[in-house]
Amino acid sequence: NFVFNDTATTEIYTLSLHDALPIWSTGDPKGVQVTHANLVNYFFAWEYTQKLRTSISGVCQMAFFSFAVFQGDVVRALCAGKKLVLCPREVLMSPRKLFELMQQEKADFAEFVPTLLRGLLGYLKDTGKSIDFMKVVIVGADRWYVREHKEVQKFCGPDTNFIHVYGLSETTLDSSYFTGTNSDLSDDQLVPIGRPFPNVKVYLLDANLEPV
Repeated sequence: NFVFNDTATTEIYTLSLHDALPIWSTGDPKGVQVTHANLVNYFFAWEYTQKLRTSISGVCQMAFFSFAVFQGDVVRALCAGKKLVLCPREVLMSPRKLFELMQQEKADFAEFVPTLLRGLLGYLKDTGKSIDFMKVVIVGADRWYVREHKEVQKFCGPDTNFIHVYGLSETTLDSSYFTGTNSDLSDDQLVPIGRPFPNVKVYLLDANLEPV
């Protein structure tokens, strides 16, 4: 075992050799212990659903290193034997530069927070360009609406998988995913969280925290 001192919260975490490094969750800063076994399961859930080892060339890494998505990108890229393209902050703040980086580096797998994807969407609308070279485009970590989902899909190629993900640091990043739209969904409603990843269970609870 070793001790990790979180200076942001002045708490001490004791981690065993079975634990991966802690991930900082959103909200009040707090460390989350994520096991190596959970990260392995996380990779194979993505490999099973997206065939990372055979379908993509590289991962565009946009998250700050203390954000859970950073660890997710590292695991998905390196365990699949693909390159990890680190996106500089000045590129991240420019939709044009971000688009050019992904295209030039063949980083055809990228996970966006909604703010960044909205910026890229605006650039695509203004220029008439598309992201049809992307294999997997992911959005998550904040509110994302059906109308936005449909708009982004228009700029994707026929071989692009556009996915909305839901999950928490405490449950090892991603728990469920949504891959399409439905005509019954209102454009003004939030995109559903979708179905659980392989080897993951999702429980629906009522107001009394009882299974429904």
